[in-house]
Amino acid sequence: MVPFAPDIDTHLEMEIQFGPAGITVIGEVKGDTFPNAEVFIRGRGLNKLLFDYRTTADRNSGPLGLAGANETTSLGTFWHQLPLQ
Repeated sequence: MVPFAPDIDTHLEMEIQFGPAGITVIGEVKGDTFPNAEVFIRGRGLNKLLFDYRTTADRNSGPLGLAGANETTSLGTFWHQLPLQ
């Protein structure tokens, strides 16, 4: 990034519930709408994409929206039930 460029802010709220069949992962991603964002969960025998956000902005207009933390701008939610191995 160029000097004095604003931070790229991404906020993840996630809950993991353990049950007899595995885990349930529920969450929401908030923050800047540029650039793209992904959320993964990884562990022993577990590698899963939980969330994939694709911006609609291009490389010229996208950085203009980075000012502020955008803590209330929802990029989307996810819910996954995953077996434990």
